[in-house]
This record gives sequence, C-alpha cells and structure tokens, in this order.
Amino acid sequence: MNDTTPGSPIIFLAFLVLSVIAIAGGKPAKWKLYNFLIILASCAFGIGLGALPVMWGINAAISGRLAASFTLIFGAAGAYLCMRRNTKRNNQIVTGPRS
Repeated sequence: MNDTTPGSPIIFLAFLVLSVIAIAGGKPAKWKLYNFLIILASCAFGIGLGALPVMWGINAAISGRLAASFTLIFGAAGAYLCMRRNTKRNNQIVTGPRS
C-alpha cells in the first residue's frame, strides 16, 4: 500500500465479490434491487462517517482517506448482511414458515 491508494486492495476485492454474490442471490427481481439499494446505503453511510472529521476541523486529507476506506468496509458489511438475508429468506421458502 502506498500513498496514492486509500484502503486495501483486499478490502476492495472483498467488497466486489460480496456485492456481486449478494445482488445475484436475490431470488425475486425486487430483492436484487433491494440488495443493491442496501449496499448503496451502506456505502453512503461509510462516506458520511468518513467525512465527519472535516466537520470537526481535522485535516481534510485524512477525511478523504477515511471516507474511501469506510465506504468499502461498510459496503462489504452491507453486502454480507444481504447475503445472510438471502440465505434466511431462501430457507424459509424451501422449508416453509415456522409455526
């Protein structure tokens, strides 16, 4: 990792892989859209959290690096949650609702 790349390439790869699996795993087409929107909202939350130091008067360069890293981390977390939700929903469809 050098000064020009904020974040780790491994986190970026994990974000891409988890996002593709989460979006492709949504069975009805509406859940593919919902998963995409959940991942997008998670990324937006990461950008907002990374931009907080600018509001507190801390160095803007640090905030830019934090925002780039937090976007990938929170996006990967959102994709993981979508994958778990897909698995749970698919198991309920196969086995039926619990009584």
